[in-house]
Amino acid sequence: DVLAHKPKCVVIMAGTNDVAENNGPISHENILNNIISMVELAQANNIKVILCSVPPTSVFGWRRDLKPGPTIVELNKLIKAWADENKVYYLDYHSSLADEVLGLPKKWSNDTCHPNLECYRTVMEPMVSEALNAVLKLKKDKKIVPIPVK
Repeated sequence: DVLAHKPKCVVIMAGTNDVAENNGPISHENILNNIISMVELAQANNIKVILCSVPPTSVFGWRRDLKPGPTIVELNKLIKAWADENKVYYLDYHSSLADEVLGLPKKWSNDTCHPNLECYRTVMEPMVSEALNAVLKLKKDKKIVPIPVK
């Protein structure tokens, strides 16, 4: 779907539903390979990529049997290592958002999994704006800036 719009840049944040095993169990390597495929498709179409960490989650309300926190930390190590090796911009949301149990704190989420509007606006939007400015090498008068929260 993204390719048809021919953007200059795409932000890829993927893996949470895989960690939740929403389509069944999947290895870290297969999750990473799916992400790599998205990056390679974008690059083959001259689209710059910002590859995001999987955000923190300490519990899935629909899969309480899983312990996603440590799994996400390990998956993010693989994603970051691949991004570094392949010179793809890596945006680390996880480090900025994780609480002591590797979930999203209550102020950022109602369920430790899905960021709320305040989280997007206060933490994530400024981070992605900075990443877009870096990847697109925008000049000062063209920089992407977060929209002020009203």
